[in-house]
Amino acid sequence: MATNMPDALDEALLRPGRIDRIYKVGYPSKAGRVRTYRGYFDKVDHELTEEQLDKLATITPYATGATIKDLVNESLITAIRDGRETITWSDVTRAKRLKQLGPPEDVEYIERERHAVAVHEACHAVAAYRTRYHLEIDIATIEKGADYLGMVASIKPEDQFTRWKSEHEADIMVSLASLAGERMFFDEDNSSGVSGDLFSATYLTALMEAHWGMGRGVTSVPALQELDIVGGKSMPKPGGTGGVGFTRTPGGGQALAPDVLGERIEYNLVRLLEATETLLGEHRREVLCLAHALETHKTLNGDDVVAVLEHRPGPLVDGSAYASDEFYAEIEEYHLEAARAHREHSRVERELPAPVVPPRLEPAAALVQGVVVTGNGHGSALPAAVGPVAAAEPDFVPWGDDGQALRPPSSPEAPSPGPSPAGPLPAGPSPAGPSPSGLSPSGVPARKRGPRLRTVAVVAASLAALAVFTGLGAYALSGEANVVVAENGTLQTGALQPGALVVVLGAVVTVVLVAGIAFAVIRGNQATRASAEAQRDRAVERAQLLAAAMDPKVAMRILGYNGADDPTSR
Repeated sequence: MATNMPDALDEALLRPGRIDRIYKVGYPSKAGRVRTYRGYFDKVDHELTEEQLDKLATITPYATGATIKDLVNESLITAIRDGRETITWSDVTRAKRLKQLGPPEDVEYIERERHAVAVHEACHAVAAYRTRYHLEIDIATIEKGADYLGMVASIKPEDQFTRWKSEHEADIMVSLASLAGERMFFDEDNSSGVSGDLFSATYLTALMEAHWGMGRGVTSVPALQELDIVGGKSMPKPGGTGGVGFTRTPGGGQALAPDVLGERIEYNLVRLLEATETLLGEHRREVLCLAHALETHKTLNGDDVVAVLEHRPGPLVDGSAYASDEFYAEIEEYHLEAARAHREHSRVERELPAPVVPPRLEPAAALVQGVVVTGNGHGSALPAAVGPVAAAEPDFVPWGDDGQALRPPSSPEAPSPGPSPAGPLPAGPSPAGPSPSGLSPSGVPARKRGPRLRTVAVVAASLAALAVFTGLGAYALSGEANVVVAENGTLQTGALQPGALVVVLGAVVTVVLVAGIAFAVIRGNQATRASAEAQRDRAVERAQLLAAAMDPKVAMRILGYNGADDPTSR
């Protein structure tokens, strides 16, 4: 028998001899969540690794069997809507976001309000990243939901069953970061959107002071309430100033510390608010850079938030662009313009700055005087030349102002050979055959002839051996052995005719040959299909990365969208 309401059971059911043993079943541990995720994902096609399953179990700390099954189903639905039957990590994160936050409302902020919401959430995220080490940022968004304008959610990286004073103070600073940030970035002005944050901070501070023994007092208010003892103002302390409710701080200092519960709560909130203002002032650049990323992408997962704050590439957002001082100067100017529009209740006259991020090529390629050369992407010397650009164009080419692709010249001048690995490289075929990068001298990927020739040789040798053994067997039967035949009711012996030997040999060779051809055709079709699917997946992934990292107009052109007036585009 199972119930979620054990207190509602009749005591007669729980007496000894009946239901006299109770087991409390809580949420699964991380190891249990990993096993549950693995069991449900094994029932569908997916590309998740063991590391990703472990990450998923970490970012869903209170998931049960039902919620895990629901998340897997939603991930499959997300993949099918994109025309795929295999679940990827992107499908899982999108499904988790939908289940956690619900579908966003289809509304658009005006520029100054969008910037204010982005700064609000960026302050939460920076304070969480700099102070709240016991939690990891899970998601940051400025997409409006049913009861919020934006949010920053955090998760526990590991199962923890106790909380400490320093952790609660960090949580309070994260809640107060919205108020401190809005006053700092908008000239001591703040919105009503901080009301929920102030409620959380006040509630947590009250528990610390009156329940957990993490403040100046040690009295448990719930115990007093249970004993019907109503607390009021505290009595004057010896050595105090004569007033009621304040005592001097330990050590004989001149500052007064409040002693009444309500005043102690306010005192601690103000103290932590000042510490939060100092923290945000020291990390002003991080706040504005993260606010810009939120305005650009609307929603960021935890890894992308950290990538922006650490100025390094992330899964979907290239945070290295925010390391540029010139780009940060544009972000600062945009913020000042948005703050002016906020004060004057007018429009923002500047466009949201966009970073200039060069497209990433796969493999990494460089254009050196009309020659495409490949490298390992880590600064090593460039290998031998692989031919002119006209024979093998780069995967992506720049676009001109007229919307046409800028192609390299069809017959570039061949550069003079030089010994320097970083200088111009000679064009033309390599004397040693295909280059180490796997390309033929003309720039086309070289075919791997070794395995195919080896396969043909093995098949030919097998057929020859079969023919030889068949002939030897037939000769033995015709030359030495006699075949017993029945003719007119009498048994006679006679030799096998040569024509029959030829028929038997031809039939055997034909059967083997047809089976080999069928096997080769099937394997070839499977290999072609697998290669096509792999190329399609790589192209889609590359296009998504470019679309997320590049200027929107350039990305749309690369993806084949030429504008609303183009009848061939959708």
